[in-house]
Amino acid sequence: MIGEKIKERRLELHMTQEDLAERMGYKGKSSINKIEKGTQDIPLSKVEEFARVLHTTPAALMGWDDTVTPVDLSDYVSIPVYGRIPAGNPRQAQEYIEGQVQVPRSWTLHGQEIAALHVAGESMLPLIQDGDTIVYRVQPDVESGSIAVCRIDGYDATVKKVLKQEPHTIILQPLNPKFQPIIFTGDASEEPLEIVGRVIEVRHEL
Repeated sequence: MIGEKIKERRLELHMTQEDLAERMGYKGKSSINKIEKGTQDIPLSKVEEFARVLHTTPAALMGWDDTVTPVDLSDYVSIPVYGRIPAGNPRQAQEYIEGQVQVPRSWTLHGQEIAALHVAGESMLPLIQDGDTIVYRVQPDVESGSIAVCRIDGYDATVKKVLKQEPHTIILQPLNPKFQPIIFTGDASEEPLEIVGRVIEVRHEL
């Protein structure tokens, strides 16, 4: 039961098993997979931690109520939303502050920089919709298959799925089949590609 609730809430927040494992301090997604399947038990202290990471309550995860109630806001910090990033053809991201969002304080421990952007465009449908807010961890590289904020030629910005192929090819892959991928082969004549950060959460507008 609790494993099903954890999986349900994780999917509502558009988190992967890798994301949840990282935030819970597990070495890999295998533990999360076992917990969600019900083949690995978790102590009550871990239930409370899962609730905090998943922005809900232990009671909701245990199936004692059907409501999702935010945890104490003292566990959260505000980060600014820096303008808009295209989910379509890359173009200059608008970098003025458009508001603030709350993220778990644990995400910012050890000096980790967390940022947020509003999204404009439809190249990442159905995962990311026009008007959504993405929260990302600032980092210079990501694993293949990650959704990332990228900058091309130090100027144009976009959000895409990053696919890496040997020896040096990187593909910025849209999820919407109506859009074409952007391919970088590592050739010196190409515009330079910069990974800005890895998307860790998508927040849909209601």
